Amino acid sequence: MWMAIGLLSFLACIVLVVLGLISLIKKKPNKKKLFLSSVACFVIFIIAIAASPTTETGTANNSDEAVTAVGEVSTVNADTQDDADAKAKKEADKKAKQEAEDKAAADKKAKEDAEAKAQAEADAKAAAEAKELEKKSHASKVMETVVPFITEDMAELDDSTKKYLIEHNELFPATTVESKNAAIAEVDPNITSRHLFKNITPYLTKMIEISGDVVQISEEETDFGTLATVHILNDNGDSIIGIYNGSTGDILDGDYVVLRGVPTASYSFANVSGGTTNAILLTLSTINKSQ
Repeated sequence: MWMAIGLLSFLACIVLVVLGLISLIKKKPNKKKLFLSSVACFVIFIIAIAASPTTETGTANNSDEAVTAVGEVSTVNADTQDDADAKAKKEADKKAKQEAEDKAAADKKAKEDAEAKAQAEADAKAAAEAKELEKKSHASKVMETVVPFITEDMAELDDSTKKYLIEHNELFPATTVESKNAAIAEVDPNITSRHLFKNITPYLTKMIEISGDVVQISEEETDFGTLATVHILNDNGDSIIGIYNGSTGDILDGDYVVLRGVPTASYSFANVSGGTTNAILLTLSTINKSQ
């Protein structure tokens, strides 16, 4: 409505101005009235323009557009910031994941290295223990082979004797002053050949000492090294066979010797007279010629 009023007022203003100019030219008396009327119409036109909702709408639209533009700018800025934050978070997550993977790999390698080191140490220890056990078991392994052979399978190395030989391996044979003295200290002087021939079993882990004349002595090279077999007759005429893991030096048949060793088996063998000889087999620690 205001737009129509404004338009009519504007047209009326123009018409009145034209009429006023004509009246002025023709010098008519109503020219002043016409000019005042045109001014009034122009004022109405201005008021109509000012009150027109189109202007308000335009202003409002301009404001809305400005607000929308600001909002869009804010949204763009917000989206850009969100993208930057998301990218930063993604990079941080990627870095954290990589660090975690690196740490896990390092921990795994450290664990594997520790396990490998522990295994190597265990293997080295086991190898050392096996080597030490083999060294300690040398005399027992010799006698495990010799006893059945000498006795023609009448006897075998008893477990208790085997254990004694392993635990006292440094005495079989005793080759140093210290080990020889230790062997002498181990001797039970109360045990004689008579005890052994009666029942050898209680003495299978005892060190004894027996003296006598060498009936026969021999040495041979075996897989175990030099092995000596000594057959003596003691003062009672009993046959004692000793196995010595090493050389007996200058001892020969007919020499009088002192044997120290552990009773290992009781057995018998055929003698040259066609009879049977009962004998005691000893694992020797020392053998000494007596003058």
